[in-house]
Amino acid sequence: MSVALPRSRPAALIGRPCLFLALVGLVLAGMLTDVAAAAPRKKKTTTTASAPKASRRAPKGKKAKEEESLRDRPDSWYENAWREFEMGSAKEKKAVMAALRKILKKDPSDGLAHYYLGIMQAQEGPLKQAEEHLRAALQVWPESADVMFRLAEVLMDRRQPDEAFALYEKVRQIEPRHAGALAQLGYKALQEERYDEAIALLTQARAGAPEDRQILESLGAALLAQQRNTEAIEVLQAALRLDESSGDAHWLLGKAYEATNKPAEAAAAFEKARQLGRKEKDLKKLIGYDLARALNDTGKVEEAIAEYQKAIRTSEDPATGWFELAEIYEARGDDDKAIKAYDKAFSLDARRGEAPLRIGRIYRAAGDLDKALTVFRGLERRSDVGELARIEIEEIETEKREGRRAELADLAATGSEDQREKAYRQMLALDKADQEAYEGLIELARARGDLAQVEFYYKEMKKVGLLTKDQLAQKLNELSYRQEAGEDLAAWENRLEEFKRKGEWDKALAEAEKIKAYNRAQLEYWKKFSGDKDLKAEMVRATQARLQTIAEMIKDIKAAKNRFK
Repeated sequence: MSVALPRSRPAALIGRPCLFLALVGLVLAGMLTDVAAAAPRKKKTTTTASAPKASRRAPKGKKAKEEESLRDRPDSWYENAWREFEMGSAKEKKAVMAALRKILKKDPSDGLAHYYLGIMQAQEGPLKQAEEHLRAALQVWPESADVMFRLAEVLMDRRQPDEAFALYEKVRQIEPRHAGALAQLGYKALQEERYDEAIALLTQARAGAPEDRQILESLGAALLAQQRNTEAIEVLQAALRLDESSGDAHWLLGKAYEATNKPAEAAAAFEKARQLGRKEKDLKKLIGYDLARALNDTGKVEEAIAEYQKAIRTSEDPATGWFELAEIYEARGDDDKAIKAYDKAFSLDARRGEAPLRIGRIYRAAGDLDKALTVFRGLERRSDVGELARIEIEEIETEKREGRRAELADLAATGSEDQREKAYRQMLALDKADQEAYEGLIELARARGDLAQVEFYYKEMKKVGLLTKDQLAQKLNELSYRQEAGEDLAAWENRLEEFKRKGEWDKALAEAEKIKAYNRAQLEYWKKFSGDKDLKAEMVRATQARLQTIAEMIKDIKAAKNRFK
């Protein structure tokens, strides 16, 4: 007959921050040891410490017969006692334990009595007495792996893990294939995240107990932790073939499917885990997000959103739910809901700097650069996303400058003369080395006859590196030549005639005044001329005549303007 041993807690599992809580409710399946084969035997000899001596005189009467029966009991008596305990009612269990206590009262050194009473009290309690009896049995059989293991199990239940694991190690040394000890050492390695060691130990334990579901589940968890996902799937499927009612095994299987990019299988496993784990608070919290992710990955977006909304209400980490929900909204193009969900995630967990970063990027993608800049500037000093925010700011500012410049360039190409000049100046405010803007301003200044302004712009181009020193000298020489050759004067006269033809009298008057100012400057030049006197006299008379003609033309333009008011 077999002994159902005390159960111990397995190691916690791996995964997300609260994933280690997933198997809190699981227990280590006890090793089923055949007492007749595994229990230390009492030697059938009168010299054994636990056996009464043959030369001891027995008492007389009924009581004497009872005591003599206890003294002369064979090993099968203990096996029958255990069978009666295992199969009996509560009353019968107490009677068996009372009989063992009676034996120990007469013979405190009876190792088998201590052994059986220890494993019985490990089940019925109190555990302290179970420990005492098993320690006594270990004194009789100090090299018994079975007694050590059972004592270690009781110590685990009594929260004395250090001594318990020392005993598990001794059991392993005595019996290297002892599945129970290997399993417990494997659970400990798993809990301490020594995954390779856990896999080795639990694989050996599985060989000794191939149908132990808890060993399989823990081995699956260790394989999953090491990203040996295909192996984890095989092991977890084997565990579920033994017992399909384990919500934890379904959940672990879902994680393995998720890691191997099988969202449909993952969703089915998570849904099964949820059905089986409704009463397990910690498992239920985990399944919500996992199931939601799997549903989203399989294209069931609406179901995923509903699952997230439901899971957020009970999760200890609602920020994660809001963030992942925001990602779904963003992928769908629902910017308003995405922004609200990211904002909610950040308000619940200020460490999630990526949430406002995502908000800023949504604003930028929508073209709302000012709002995006406001968000990014608020993140510049953060250690987690500050550098990314600064990159976004630089790109947006460049984008804004380029966009504004394009608008100004269009205006400069199509607007009035005043609008063009203003646009070119604003282009220079954005970029002081904008060559197109300088060339446009020079063209306008030349058209107005403002040659001093033309010279100023040439010199500014030299300052910002658009012209070298030699190029500037060449430009100024060309400017002087044009002036002396009257090339600009001819252009002004053509503009004047065009304005008169179009009836643009104010513009015509402006051009006439420029021509007048130019001829006055020429008159002053010739009056001061110190060369050929005849040439000087001729040029003064010609320029004066020209000024008279211009004065009459201005008078005619004013008259025409008055006529067409």
